[in-house]
Amino acid sequence: MATLSKILVLCVGFALSCNLWAQSQGQVYQRDIMQDYGEYIGINADSIPHEIDKLSDHDLLLDLNLRKKLLTNIIPEQYVADSNYSAYLCAIRKISNSIIMVQYGLAGFDYEALFLATYSYDSILKDSMFLGGDSWDFGDAEIIDSDKGIERIYNTTTKCDFLSHNSFLITLTTRQFEKESTSEKETELYLFTESTQYRVSEDGLFEVISTKVKEKGSFAGWEDDPLFYDIVELDRIDKLPQSTPNRYYLYGKLGEEVSEAEELLFDSIYDFAYAVSPDRFLNWIYNNREKDVTIFLNALYDKYEKFEWAKDSIRRRVLLMDDSDKKSYFLNLLERWDKGGNGDEE
Repeated sequence: MATLSKILVLCVGFALSCNLWAQSQGQVYQRDIMQDYGEYIGINADSIPHEIDKLSDHDLLLDLNLRKKLLTNIIPEQYVADSNYSAYLCAIRKISNSIIMVQYGLAGFDYEALFLATYSYDSILKDSMFLGGDSWDFGDAEIIDSDKGIERIYNTTTKCDFLSHNSFLITLTTRQFEKESTSEKETELYLFTESTQYRVSEDGLFEVISTKVKEKGSFAGWEDDPLFYDIVELDRIDKLPQSTPNRYYLYGKLGEEVSEAEELLFDSIYDFAYAVSPDRFLNWIYNNREKDVTIFLNALYDKYEKFEWAKDSIRRRVLLMDDSDKKSYFLNLLERWDKGGNGDEE
């Protein structure tokens, strides 16, 4: 009988402990995730817009401390603390009880860009993606015939539509048309629409569900430009979520095909592969060193040679490496670079 009593006591105690654990877990998820994020940044989250859109006067300007806290591993590192560029918190949206999505903006005299990021309930960054630069909402015009007052106008617009609590559609529309100043009539030359549907997983990762492209006409003035289609493809890769497994591979594949657009490819690899996640990128290069990583080394060398901030960043990351073999591999590389040798030289 005594043994039975002990068993009952143990069972009841175990059941109570399980119940208390379950309640504690429930309390974690029952907390308002928007409130948690607001406390994390020291701002009332209810005052932040919820619509994913272009930069506006309603966006929240971030000070240096918040920039370092929020934008690291989301925007290229060279912009995080650069006072020549203003950084903004544009929107915040609840995806689930455990995931929120935040939009950030960056603006300077020669650069404007938007980014999305997801966080878990404890404000840990889960994923991020580049939404685009000036193409979010941009327009330009050139005079074709001054006597008749004919202008050729080019504009792009981007919009974000939520299809459900965790699914959204980003549509980029590029349009070119001609218009006379004395008439409202427009002659459409080119229309390009790209709609990409994304889903945010339970773990907070962005997933590309589908992409649909429609193209009509031809972009006047760019018919013979060898850069046009390379730029379009490069832009697509830049905008892939950071969690996309084959992002680096896609840059490498494009690197095998481009020639005139190589400098643009170098910029993208540095900004959206290295500068967003330096340690991860360098680790990937080391792990794939037996393969052809020339295009990636060349992209790093291009900035290492030209800019002191890039040289300081890459050298600092290498000196902090714990793995002696990996550190030796990159130190040998930097020694060649310092002597003026390119990344693919032996």
